[in-house]
Amino acid sequence: MKFMTIRNLLLIYNSLFHSPIRIAGYTPAPYLTRSLLSSTAQHYHSFMTLFPTSCSISNTNRQYTHKRKLPSSFQAHKTSMINPSSSSSIHIPHKNRNVQLCPKCKGEGQIRARRSKKESFLYKQQIEQAERDNQIKPPPPPPRYNPCKHCQNTGLISSLSENNTHTSSSSSAAAAAAFQIQSNHSVAIVGGGIGGLALALSLQHRNIPFQVYERDTHFTQRKQGYGLTMQQGTKALKSLGIYDSTIGIHSKRHLVFDSHGNQLGQWGRNIWGKGKKESKRQNAHIPRQELRKLLLEQIDPNKIQWGCKLMEYQETEKSVIMTFQGLKHSNDIVTKQSASILVGADGIRSKVRSIKLGSESTTRTPLKYLGCIVILGICDITNANHDYVDGETVFQTADGMTRIYTMPYSSTQSMWQLSFPLPEQDAIHTSHQGPHALYQLAMDRCGSWHDPIPYLLQQTPLDFISGYPVYDRTVLEPQDLRKSPPASDPDFHDTPKLKYDSRVTLLGDAAHPMSPFKGQGANQALLDAVQLSRSLFRAFSSNKSPSNHNLITHELAMYEKVMLEQGGKKVRASAKAAKILHSDIVLTKGNVTRGAAAEALEGST
Repeated sequence: MKFMTIRNLLLIYNSLFHSPIRIAGYTPAPYLTRSLLSSTAQHYHSFMTLFPTSCSISNTNRQYTHKRKLPSSFQAHKTSMINPSSSSSIHIPHKNRNVQLCPKCKGEGQIRARRSKKESFLYKQQIEQAERDNQIKPPPPPPRYNPCKHCQNTGLISSLSENNTHTSSSSSAAAAAAFQIQSNHSVAIVGGGIGGLALALSLQHRNIPFQVYERDTHFTQRKQGYGLTMQQGTKALKSLGIYDSTIGIHSKRHLVFDSHGNQLGQWGRNIWGKGKKESKRQNAHIPRQELRKLLLEQIDPNKIQWGCKLMEYQETEKSVIMTFQGLKHSNDIVTKQSASILVGADGIRSKVRSIKLGSESTTRTPLKYLGCIVILGICDITNANHDYVDGETVFQTADGMTRIYTMPYSSTQSMWQLSFPLPEQDAIHTSHQGPHALYQLAMDRCGSWHDPIPYLLQQTPLDFISGYPVYDRTVLEPQDLRKSPPASDPDFHDTPKLKYDSRVTLLGDAAHPMSPFKGQGANQALLDAVQLSRSLFRAFSSNKSPSNHNLITHELAMYEKVMLEQGGKKVRASAKAAKILHSDIVLTKGNVTRGAAAEALEGST
């Protein structure tokens, strides 16, 4: 097979779904498997990259090696395609890459595993025992799932395309059409931040109609420029088709000091070396606005309406009617929009949440002040000449009361986060005084600390300094989000009072705001978005009766249960970190995180 044709390629690919085959014409020929061709079988060029200049492919206990000369244009791709550890299966999106749902797991990223023989045997015994005792048949064991190897647990596959305009949207539509997605449902997303845009992109992959309503009149109206640390959110980014090992800046060393510069602890890849298992866990640091832009670039621009302020909404049996005030051209423009589902992704002071929960939003779950203020700054490190400012190091310094944390922000910038206890009213007043007052406060607090802290503060432009009091909220119970308030608008006088079947839900900070001290807010918002899109996909699939109102609200309830459980853990951990990092516990010596050091102290007492 000296010259490969598209027809031959498709024949090979189809046969691989049944058993491995040997390709004639190569000496010796490798065994090709379904997983190797999962994301490349539709395109000849991608297929060619599977044959690098030299590679080994194992099958059972046999090893086959072949050599084939590649055009120079393909050499750059061979490492990432053959060696899965060198990069993610889903790369940073570019104009020649299509992303679509995995046909094997239908975008879930996992496949249901068969019940083991032991599990089946034990369950059979339980049934027989129940029958002998005239009792109700016990429920079956909960299902187990294995990661989908076809998409490497992302739920998406990618391929190359010649079309360079909105490839993600068109390919997603084609893939979702194969799953017979119904178009008589739509999702309204209030809020165009990280969580809202992530949900929009994930819905777009599934061809679920949606519309984003953002209060800002344009993308750059607010700075929103502080840095994010991608931890668990990396998994969500892969499931959105936009993550690659080159995204952001990866920190490889973490250092802890007291205010005099005495080192209290260190950890990270550059400390442990490449051989230690923990060293593989690297955090990617990326500016919030840069991540937001990555998401925005993949979404159909017609699906985002800027300058829309939500005024109110009303639920009917089959839809949600929303009233928006236009902010882009005139404040007098009021429009009504409808959707099957309304998602509040509008932040810690969510309008959707306040309408949904009513008085409970301010009485039972009010904003809870955590006793400290945060001052943020982004500084220029172009001329920095210090070991701690090398683009790969994160360091924090504390004195038991005040704490400053620095991390890479870009190739020429670092971000610092200063925090310390302050009464709530003082914190509110200080944050409103402006960047100059915040800068002076930062210099008073730690301007005389060890190098390079004074230098970093001095290199921070006033325009890049901001501050705010730190709040969170008591975590909601799942049934709180299932409640639907009665209609009060005269236009809805015939609408029955809904109880626990609401079509309105929340994600991100609108559902579970938390302190920034664990760096989990954006991570959890991304996870929420992917999880919610999968729930809606299951509800809207034609083979699962998408017109069934109970199915839709059931999927929302399942999403909210998991979302609040996961988010609640991070809310509580972040609140605990706010106390630890501003106490003498932070000065504990040890090559572990400050949270781990606190747990060690608790265990020893």
